[in-house]
Amino acid sequence: MEFNARAIGFALASFAASINAAQAQAPQSPAPARPACLIEFCIHDANSAQPRQMLQVFDDGRVAARSPQSDGPAVEARISREEAAQLATELARECRVSGLSTEALEQELAEQSLETGLAADLEGAGVYELKVRCKDGTAQVACPAVGLMAERFPGARRVQKFAKIQQRLDNETAIVQAGGRKAAEELARHASRELLAAYPKATPWEAGDLAMVRVGSDGGRFVQFRRTEAAGDRDQGPQLWMTSIFEAPSGTMRVSVIPPESVIR
Repeated sequence: MEFNARAIGFALASFAASINAAQAQAPQSPAPARPACLIEFCIHDANSAQPRQMLQVFDDGRVAARSPQSDGPAVEARISREEAAQLATELARECRVSGLSTEALEQELAEQSLETGLAADLEGAGVYELKVRCKDGTAQVACPAVGLMAERFPGARRVQKFAKIQQRLDNETAIVQAGGRKAAEELARHASRELLAAYPKATPWEAGDLAMVRVGSDGGRFVQFRRTEAAGDRDQGPQLWMTSIFEAPSGTMRVSVIPPESVIR
């Protein structure tokens, strides 16, 4: 009996050793690759050591968006891999074709400031930075207070282009915050009804005009549609149009149409 027990124990030990050896020799499956960030849009604040991530688009289609007006958690959405790659490619191409770089924007702002006598720097202004990675290359551009600089220096061609890119990314962020494109289109219909009641000849709002969605601690939302367009009077400068929606936690909405005003530089 003692011999049999020893023999059985030896056999089991040998079997376990052979299994371990086979497992060690078997090819190991590679760990799944982490999604790569194709687009990163952030704001560097003077009062914060870390940038505020506004929009991130990953190669697996995941989109993470935060409102520029609050420090709340990111809202996530999904687009297709093809849409994510296409957006990154378009942004990289726009930067390349327009000659956008941090150095080029700094030089253009300095030239415009010298020409107009207006300041090209604002103390404490946030710096907007865009990083794009795609199969065609990369792009990295930063500019302080790009929206204000674009209004102040309409002749700054590269600044105007970067401001358009910022508006597009702000819109993408707001659409995610709103709950997706269909939800943004429904909000646009609500805003357009009040806008056209006050200004029958105005252009109705679209999802592409959505500029901001801010969610309160109570679950209520502040939504704003905004665009700049040429005034009917040639003697006037561009006009800023805005319509805001205040949505209570209960779901009731109050729409406020802001009278169009001339853009102040």
